[in-house]
Amino acid sequence: MKFYELYEEFERKNYTSSQRSFSRDWLGKSETFLAQKKYEDLTPDVAIPLWHILTDDVEPDHELAAKVLLAVLEKGGEDE
Repeated sequence: MKFYELYEEFERKNYTSSQRSFSRDWLGKSETFLAQKKYEDLTPDVAIPLWHILTDDVEPDHELAAKVLLAVLEKGGEDE
């Protein structure tokens, strides 16, 4: 899964309204992070904290959390 694909999932669910807020509020990165990394694969250093946010929330989104984790696990298998 590419960072931009993840952003589209969040946008579709109305969790974010802009790439800047997604980068800052959900990924804990600079506001320009998505613009710089949008076509790169999701990385564990971003995915794992995001998974925690999605599962620890008052209204957790387990479906999206599973997609995030699965994307990283599948990518790891490709490198072997």
